[in-house]
Amino acid sequence: MELSIVVALAGLYVHSLLTHNVPLIVCMSFILGGWLVFRPVEEAIRGIEGICAAYGISTYMGGVLISLASNTPEAAILGFTLWRGYVSGNIEFMEVAVLTVLSTIGFNILLLGLVIVVAAGKKNFIEVPPEALEKELELVRFTVAALMAIFALGVIDVIFSSGQRTFYIPKEAAVLMVAAYIAYLIFAGRGVPPTEEVAKEEVDIRKSVISLIVGFTGLFIGAHILVHGVEMILTKEAVAGFGDPIIMSGLILGLMSAVPEHAVALVGAMKGQIDFPLGNLLGSLSQVVLLILGGVAIVVPIILDKYVLFQILITAICIWFLKRSILDDEKLDSFEGVMIMLIQVFVFTLLVRGLI
Repeated sequence: MELSIVVALAGLYVHSLLTHNVPLIVCMSFILGGWLVFRPVEEAIRGIEGICAAYGISTYMGGVLISLASNTPEAAILGFTLWRGYVSGNIEFMEVAVLTVLSTIGFNILLLGLVIVVAAGKKNFIEVPPEALEKELELVRFTVAALMAIFALGVIDVIFSSGQRTFYIPKEAAVLMVAAYIAYLIFAGRGVPPTEEVAKEEVDIRKSVISLIVGFTGLFIGAHILVHGVEMILTKEAVAGFGDPIIMSGLILGLMSAVPEHAVALVGAMKGQIDFPLGNLLGSLSQVVLLILGGVAIVVPIILDKYVLFQILITAICIWFLKRSILDDEKLDSFEGVMIMLIQVFVFTLLVRGLI
């Protein structure tokens, strides 16, 4: 019955595209896209678990790997949007693209707080995996330092520049950001012990790979449909009257871009799998900044104006807040989870109210 309903919804979605029925496209985008993102994710988790068990890969690193793959559609959307804005000379279009990728980090931090509260359960706390303390936090430190350096560069350029000039993230800095993440992947993959002793013959590798492909296919298609629906809303100026259009557009698209990570982390936490959602969310924070933002900045100049500089500073502060919560006792409890959510809601409130 569920499959029949999904097929019917898919047919209705295709019909709305062919007839250019915008309200129906938006409605079907959220219904069909939401199902495709959340339902198949269980298959992706099952596939990752099987592959990790068969090849001795820790569940935490599995979360990092699936987060890296699920950010691929976002990278493509960001690159295409920035390039289109750069070619057409539409600076506002480029601002929306950058705010989208940075606000995605904010929604991931917000979700991380929720995952902590859900996973803490009766114990009221969760222990941070050793992989996060050994490698992930070093990358987080670099990410915070890189963001603060970019912010300082932008402020200094604006203060001491003469005349009307436009400033961008230097390509050399973007290359080093990507290099830092590649170095993390190389060193993080060394000497990681397996989580369980499982013989290869006890795991059906073929079935795990199929589950992984099915899950990712649902994630990617669902994410694309959701973002397309939001883009249709924005083209109709649905955010008019609700704040700065640039900020609202970036926040809405950032939320939609973060949906795949939301699904993976929440399902994992509800199943009692702590390492997986933590690896997925902690890994995505630095991935978005260093790999996606840095990678795109190598090809397309990313402008440093008041919107982007403000979000860069706030992103660095929120990531630092999360790092301190982990380092104080190498645990994350329910109170820290609530505070992580509140600080991010506070930041989003400032943005929505246009206090910049």
